[in-house]
Amino acid sequence: MLGGQKALAQFVNEGFLKNEPVYVCGDRSRQKFYIVKDGKKTEDTNCDAILDLTTPGFHHVTDVYKDALESNFPEQVTETDIQDNYRDIIGIHQNRTEFKSELSRIVPTEEVTMDPKKQARKTLKEAVDEMEKALIPYGSRTTPMIEQPSELVRRPDVLGYSPGKLMAYRDRFRKNGEVTYPSALTERLQNDKEAMQVYMTYLHS
Repeated sequence: MLGGQKALAQFVNEGFLKNEPVYVCGDRSRQKFYIVKDGKKTEDTNCDAILDLTTPGFHHVTDVYKDALESNFPEQVTETDIQDNYRDIIGIHQNRTEFKSELSRIVPTEEVTMDPKKQARKTLKEAVDEMEKALIPYGSRTTPMIEQPSELVRRPDVLGYSPGKLMAYRDRFRKNGEVTYPSALTERLQNDKEAMQVYMTYLHS
């Protein structure tokens, strides 16, 4: 949400577009987009179609917005940041300049997507045939089996949180260097240098 329309375009691309050749930018300078289906292209004027498909998730942005205003902000975030970017997303119905600009920069071009050698999707039989080629005959294993531990080893908590619950914050740090954390840790991390050191060690792990 803090990235406004630009981050929304990145989210749509990462989550839905980049793994399947279904949406292309035919002209980056004029921001012309097309939906590709059965080898045919249909222009998505003003990104209306892709945004219509996105809107079922908009209420989650509202949830994040309300939760953020009721929580302690990270040091680098202000209420103005939250308010302005939420309003930026709301305004996408009338003005989607930032969304289109970012989408035109990151979605595949027509040439890449329509190249059958790069984007052809395997049939079930082709996929299974490839799996079959990797078959190894029974009795071929020569290395001894490694005995598995009888119990799973649980990684130690980080400041009272399991590593799994903090994974999203570590992924964000790895992606753009942004240090974020659960709102419940805000006061502790701001006032306890040792706790911050523990948290930073986790983010770098």
